[in-house]
Amino acid sequence: MHLTKWLQVGYLLSVIVGFIYAQETTESPSEYYQESELIQQIRKADSLFYQGVSLWSSNADEASKFLKQACNAKHPGACLYLGSYYEQKSSQRRSNISPSESKKYYQLGFENSVQACQQGAAEWCITQAVSLIDGRGVAQDIQKGFDFLEAMCEQDMEGACAMLGSYYFYGLNVAQDLQKAQELHLKALELDSKACEENRMYACVLSAEIYEKGLSVPSNPHKAKELYRSACALHNQFACDYVKNMP
Repeated sequence: MHLTKWLQVGYLLSVIVGFIYAQETTESPSEYYQESELIQQIRKADSLFYQGVSLWSSNADEASKFLKQACNAKHPGACLYLGSYYEQKSSQRRSNISPSESKKYYQLGFENSVQACQQGAAEWCITQAVSLIDGRGVAQDIQKGFDFLEAMCEQDMEGACAMLGSYYFYGLNVAQDLQKAQELHLKALELDSKACEENRMYACVLSAEIYEKGLSVPSNPHKAKELYRSACALHNQFACDYVKNMP
């Protein structure tokens, strides 16, 4: 799998899975905790981000319009997708788009993820780690990125476990280790399955991704589709749109 293509999937996976933790915060808020203005702004831009993601594979140009609006609201995921969008555009023959446009959005995505992570949105800490490993938007620091993911996985953040497992599974920026990948993916599955059984919003998608792609488990499209349907029933619009496009 091409590295750029994988990281697009990785960004999407980490963002979606991370929403589990954001939802837990809103469902069980501490009397001392209040989301910052930035986090509230990002949450409001989620719908624009989802619209962009849903259109991404069929019409990237149209998707970019929604993603730009979300990125302007400092949505890290939207900015990262725009970085990928302009990276592809600038590489096309006779393109008049400068590679600096891609770098600008990758950097915005990283900077916004750092701010969001620091202000309590754990899902963007995962994205921050991926950016460090990939070296888009920030100087590449593979070890630091892996250290971040390992620390978050130890705290039972399933998105971090899944991302870490996938790096070892594909051997991207690390020596391939299928046994370690399996351990990490199975931990992510266990954590997400529990969240799915408890009907937590935005749960089930991670498990669906793992079964769909056959990450350390036998590929099972039927089971993946059922899990996407479960996620759709929990009002995950991305999952609903995805189910429609699955064979």
